[in-house]
Amino acid sequence: MRAATPQIAGTGVARSGRATGRPPPPRAAPRHAARVPARRRTHKQHASRTGPSFVAAALFARAGREEVMESFDPNELLPETSIRGARDFGFKRNLQRDYQRESVIGKGSFGTVWRCTSRKTGESYAVKSMPKRFVGGRLDSMFQRRVENEVDVLRTLGNSLNVAYLYDVFEDDKNVDLVMEMCTGGELWARIEEGRYTEEQAAAAITDVLRAIAQCHAKGVLIRDVKPENFLYLHDGPDAPLKTIDFGMSVMCQPGELLIDRAGTVLYCAPELLRMSYGLPSDLWSAGIVAYQLLTGRLPFAGPWGSEVTELWASERRFDRKEAFRAILNAPLDFESEPWGPSGWLGDDCADLLQGLLERDPEKRLTALQALQHPWIKKHARRRETSAAGDESAEGAALHDSVVQRLQRFGTFGRLKQIALARVATAVAADDAELVQGLTEIFRELDPEGKGYAQYRDVLAALRGAGFDLSESEVQQMALQMDVDHDGRVEYGEWLASLLDWHEVQKSGHWREWTSRFFDQMDADHDGTIGREELGELLCGGTCPVPDELEGVMRELDRDRDGRISAEDFQAMMLTSSVDALEIFPPRLSQGGAEGGDGRRRKGKL
Repeated sequence: MRAATPQIAGTGVARSGRATGRPPPPRAAPRHAARVPARRRTHKQHASRTGPSFVAAALFARAGREEVMESFDPNELLPETSIRGARDFGFKRNLQRDYQRESVIGKGSFGTVWRCTSRKTGESYAVKSMPKRFVGGRLDSMFQRRVENEVDVLRTLGNSLNVAYLYDVFEDDKNVDLVMEMCTGGELWARIEEGRYTEEQAAAAITDVLRAIAQCHAKGVLIRDVKPENFLYLHDGPDAPLKTIDFGMSVMCQPGELLIDRAGTVLYCAPELLRMSYGLPSDLWSAGIVAYQLLTGRLPFAGPWGSEVTELWASERRFDRKEAFRAILNAPLDFESEPWGPSGWLGDDCADLLQGLLERDPEKRLTALQALQHPWIKKHARRRETSAAGDESAEGAALHDSVVQRLQRFGTFGRLKQIALARVATAVAADDAELVQGLTEIFRELDPEGKGYAQYRDVLAALRGAGFDLSESEVQQMALQMDVDHDGRVEYGEWLASLLDWHEVQKSGHWREWTSRFFDQMDADHDGTIGREELGELLCGGTCPVPDELEGVMRELDRDRDGRISAEDFQAMMLTSSVDALEIFPPRLSQGGAEGGDGRRRKGKL
């Protein structure tokens, strides 16, 4: 029986761990597929990896798995904008009013996961319940930072279709509860345990992993724990999308910034992380390890040091942490034995991608966007994803091909930016009608009486009929992106803001004028900054009933932590960077796209 791996939280050090079961290297397979035999199941927690039991294996995959190093920089203080030292986070209370708790579906070192049902709709969700940690009667600062980090990341990136959706956050005196999308398709590894895993299926999974990383990096989020256990399939269908579900070790990190504290799961840690000087590229090394495992069923390390760790890992035997470090830092990478080389079934283009990800020099390593543009990824792109959004020229491409991508990108903007863009979009329409002509024509079909808004149900119907490969819950998520003020309808400005080509709009000579005009409207006391009271008026029409709604915005934008948002911070927020390229989001086109057979958009459809 596999013993649980000890973890030492907050120290940057972990004891030697036990390798988990992994399938041995494939012995033979046809050129079109990588055969990964099913591994032995030697522990109760492995008895089922589909349906709701996914949580035990993924949301809380800390115990009984690879060695985890969990650490926070002791100098990384909580921002002044957080409710520091209190017993509460400022989240909603009374989970039981809105949701009915049902069965426990997973337990781990950070708490319990329950299946719950919405009292209003009857829909099922997963509730991740984490006991609060106190020191001297106050919230433990490291625990508070971890929870705030995870909630902030999920609130933003959960609006992407590559990340599990966060529906709500609650707390009581003892627990914090995250109400999340129920992913019933099982863990990434479970799919390949069942038998043959084709190169095309591996490419689809690797693409989803790279997209999730690209979206995080575009927002300055370093995941620090990219591994198979943290990716789940939405359902058990063969083409189910893969979702990222755990950001407990994530941290804010800008391009070029270096961190010094060790954190992550040892076998997936980048060399520079072990040397305690790392940044965004470290997530791409981890993605390279995951990709290599998906394609070969083993670790990539060879030579005297690497082979020993690889063999011990595959046979579920214990290995020393120092041995793993040596392999990661110095062992040759195996691109010679099957499935590589002249007799292998994986080609040179596949090897080239993995070598680009497993480059030990982080400055030479592929970025997530570069990896998504790699020929091997492009070659295996699912046919339903073939769209004009395959490169950045897609920003001005046919709308119907990139609607879902545009909605996801808009959803990953912070709440303040969404509100601001909705106001700016109205100014754009007034000053430069040509920029919004196509979107205006479609909106008129949804608002035939010219009321200035479309009913939410009509927007839902338009998305359902537009030929996208979306589940019903995902259709609703996409529609909700447009309802910025949560009033149950989509106003003209919200419609434009969610679908406009903002890269193109920013090129306009009026851009600074439009954004400055909105900032001046918010700055009620005309002191050149936006304070909490002014922000609360904009977000909530006064005092926010849920305090963290305002505090979350301040954590994101108040760079100098003085409790105010400067004009400079606001202008920086408003820009849509090139790293927010549409191609980092899945287009989810069904075969044939959203067009009719003659290539023309049908009336009433996006």
